[in-house]
Amino acid sequence: MLEPGVSFTNERTLTDARLVAPRSVADALDALYADQDYLRAMSLTAYKLATQPTYSWDGIAERWDNVFMRLLEQDDPPAADSITGGMLSRC
Repeated sequence: MLEPGVSFTNERTLTDARLVAPRSVADALDALYADQDYLRAMSLTAYKLATQPTYSWDGIAERWDNVFMRLLEQDDPPAADSITGGMLSRC
């Protein structure tokens, strides 16, 4: 994995971002193209990771369902704006 040059969390959208330098991406691609065995190994690793049940639509839907169910079960649920960063109020 490439080391990020910059990392930050967007509080409004609850997302993390990691930005890498273009030169780092180019160097990583050069390494893949130069070594076919390394390319095959990395491709297989990426495929195995991407096809895990965690990343299936059903897996993602289940995690979101769990989040919403926990919120609904709270005696004093947070206001929608605190969850969405105010995005709903702009709709």
